[in-house]
Amino acid sequence: MVNPNDVVQTGGNSTNSILEYLTARMTEVLTKNQTQTHLPTYDTSAAQIGIKLDGTNYVLWSQVVEMYISGKDKLGYINGDFLQPEPTDPTFRRWRTENAIVKGWLINSMDPTLINNFIRFPTTKMVWDSIATTYFDGTDTSQGIRRAVMLIGTDTTGAVMASKGVKIGQQQPPSLQLSKNGSTGVGKLNTNTRAKT
Repeated sequence: MVNPNDVVQTGGNSTNSILEYLTARMTEVLTKNQTQTHLPTYDTSAAQIGIKLDGTNYVLWSQVVEMYISGKDKLGYINGDFLQPEPTDPTFRRWRTENAIVKGWLINSMDPTLINNFIRFPTTKMVWDSIATTYFDGTDTSQGIRRAVMLIGTDTTGAVMASKGVKIGQQQPPSLQLSKNGSTGVGKLNTNTRAKT
C-alpha cells in the first residue's frame, strides 16, 4: 500500500500514487464495513418482564411494568410527560420510534388473548390508560394514589408516604397490626402509631 508521506514525486506519477492510495483505503474501509454487522440501534428488545397481564393480575403487572419502563428512562410515554410532537417537528421521528418501542414492551407483556384489545391505540399512553380503565378494580388504594400523582405530575414523596400510612414528620414507620392469632395482617398498617417526640 502507498503511504501519502512517501508521495513526494512530481508530475503524473504523484497523482497516480495518490489515487492508488485513496482507492486502496476506500476499498479497505468498505470491506471492513461490510464485514461488521453491528450498527447503532435503539433498544428494541422485547420486554424482559417476568409477568404477563392476564386480566386478573393488573395491580402487580402494572407495578412491574412501570418499574421496567422507568428503569429505561421512558416513563414519560405512559404518564404523558413525553407529549407527541407535531409531525413537522424535528423530534417527531425519534418520539414515534421510542413510542413504538415502549408500546411494544406493553404489548409483549400481555397474554396473547388480550393483545387485540390494545394494539390499535396509536400511543403508549392510550394503551396504558385503556389497560388501567379495563382492569383496575379500585381495590388497591396505593395504586390509585400513585396513578393520581402521576397524572398531576407533582412530587410523589408525600403521596407515597401517605399510601403507606406514614404521616409527614413521623419519625418511625407504622407498625403492622397483629391479628388475634399473632400473625401480621399483611397490608394492614397501624396508623395509630405516633412518632416519639
